[in-house]
Amino acid sequence: MHTLCVLWAIVVVAAAAVTASEPKCKVCQELNEVSCESETTYYMCSDNKKFGDLQTCPYNTVCTNDQRVCVNKLTESIKNLCHNIDVWTSKCQNCTGNEYACVSKTEYTRCIVGMMSFPISCKADEICVTEAQSTNKDRSLCVPKCVADYNGYVPSCGNEKYATTTRVSPNFFVPDDSEIKSLCTDNAVKYPDVDWFYWRYGNYCKSYIYCQARDEGTKKTWIGEFRNCPANVPFFNIDVGRCEAKEPKRCLIHF
Repeated sequence: MHTLCVLWAIVVVAAAAVTASEPKCKVCQELNEVSCESETTYYMCSDNKKFGDLQTCPYNTVCTNDQRVCVNKLTESIKNLCHNIDVWTSKCQNCTGNEYACVSKTEYTRCIVGMMSFPISCKADEICVTEAQSTNKDRSLCVPKCVADYNGYVPSCGNEKYATTTRVSPNFFVPDDSEIKSLCTDNAVKYPDVDWFYWRYGNYCKSYIYCQARDEGTKKTWIGEFRNCPANVPFFNIDVGRCEAKEPKRCLIHF
């Protein structure tokens, strides 16, 4: 009888260990070292801690426990870690298939090639609701609070303000805001007819800068945001304006 009890205890402990190590949403995974924050977003992990900017999976893929992180075909072992989590999270900071995305209770951003750009504030009496872009004629996500209350809308994000996480650069240094602005302003002459563009940063194609124009009266000024490519597509290809798995030939060329 004593032997059976010991064996049963071993089985219970083993089962608990398996359960503890099962991949979960919003938890750093051992296999691929990322933390899926929603079905389509994730953070990189190091020493079981999240770091860097919130990354967005490519179109038609979801965040999983697989080494590739974002995949479009699930199996018994490859799981969509944040499937059916609360709607609050899946509608927040999610650019997949959307032109705009809410990033806080009162802020939204434009989605460029499935990635977030700069936060834009709604008016003082408005909240950001993801569903609004499919119903409003002007595609706006900002909804007056009185309208939101009448229709039963709640903010798509729970955070008061949008804040990017600490930027960690594969180039071992990160440009400050003044350098980013200068790079965008200097290179904007190559893109005279656009309001935004990407510019590669560093010599290893691991980082890039998103540049956005702002109209100030009759003058156009430029601001930018530094970003890193995610681990599953680590190389930025300036020719197509996106991160890819294959290293571009131009990576070691200064321009």
